[in-house]
Amino acid sequence: NLTVKFGRVLDLNRSLLERLLMSWKFPYAGLGTQHRMHPSISTLVREIIYPHLKNHPDVSNYPQVRGLQDRLVFIDHRNLETEDKKGMVQAAESDGISKTNPYEVEMIVKIVHYLFQQGYHSNDMVVLTPYLGQLALISKALKKDFSVLLEEMDAQDINATGLSTDLEDAATGTDSKKGVRVATVDNYQGEEANIVIVSLVRSNVQRSIGFLQEQERVNVLLSRARHGMIIVGNMQNMLRTASTKGAKLWREIYEILKRDGHIYQGLPIVCQNHPETRQMIIGPNEFSVKSP
Repeated sequence: NLTVKFGRVLDLNRSLLERLLMSWKFPYAGLGTQHRMHPSISTLVREIIYPHLKNHPDVSNYPQVRGLQDRLVFIDHRNLETEDKKGMVQAAESDGISKTNPYEVEMIVKIVHYLFQQGYHSNDMVVLTPYLGQLALISKALKKDFSVLLEEMDAQDINATGLSTDLEDAATGTDSKKGVRVATVDNYQGEEANIVIVSLVRSNVQRSIGFLQEQERVNVLLSRARHGMIIVGNMQNMLRTASTKGAKLWREIYEILKRDGHIYQGLPIVCQNHPETRQMIIGPNEFSVKSP
């Protein structure tokens, strides 16, 4: 694996910009003020990665996410992942097998339905996941009720792995009113959405988190949302990973989420018409009972 992580000469995952700055000493200026994320969301990247980054005053005026008690939600669970030998990982994994998490697929689909019930549309939200296998499962599940809008590069990667037979009706583009945009983290760099729904996937007895130990990828994942972000994952797996680098990164993320009260057992919902009516939806099966 000829990447920065493995310390090989070619450093194939180092960007052209990094090469110019490091090797040719090109002059540059860093971002001083961010205009995308609500402060409660930007805190994750500002405190951990960009300590000098400031929030523009306008981002504090974003509306609350309709139907949710909190604009930043980490749904913590203990449901194990599975392996998909056909869906190869987008970036090389040591075992060459993509990871999937059926529980997270079910939760993501229910959350998407719920947000549509609150009046949101396809151009308001995106579903992100690090793994191509999980992307295919989520897309297949959503396809039953929505048009799935894939990034062009993700569609090409799915075709290359043989997963396209399950997604024959999936479209590419952003103009479907009843569509849901789904993307891998790597192919969503530089883009943004009002609401970002994230499936972290990794949950295993080996305590492996794959390339979720890489700060660059996690930074992209955490910095795409403007108004709200819902993350579904196993925080215990992140904190207890055998990767020293990954454990440190996720410990910092965990401490911020815990301090600011954003870790939940389920999805904390609230009735828009009766704000005093609040529920915690723990698991996919509770949506039909607590949010019919």
